[in-house]
Amino acid sequence: MLCQNELLDFADSSNFSQRGLFGNLEFTCQINDTTTINQTETYLNWLLTDNISVNFAKCESFLIIESVKENRKKVSFQKAKTKPVINSTFPYLDISLARVDNQQRSNLNAFFGKEKME
Repeated sequence: MLCQNELLDFADSSNFSQRGLFGNLEFTCQINDTTTINQTETYLNWLLTDNISVNFAKCESFLIIESVKENRKKVSFQKAKTKPVINSTFPYLDISLARVDNQQRSNLNAFFGKEKME
């Protein structure tokens, strides 16, 4: 998120992660030179255009693409005594799609929690 006041801009995010889905890191940095402020605003405006991203307010759900679903190996578990076996009856779910929270309103922080509003 970019917050402007009369003198400074601040960039705030929780999009950085130490390792995959765990240990999210957050940062806030002060941007006080005009060139960097303009470059940051240009990038965010580009990022939020309709051909690059979709506003979550316009999304109802994320469907799993059948061709991707069919091409993945599936794993299911039998009784505790046995080892996992490959089984095509177990439904496949892409974890990146599963993590999208339809309640979020921020394209930038969709996977890592709500955006901080100041």
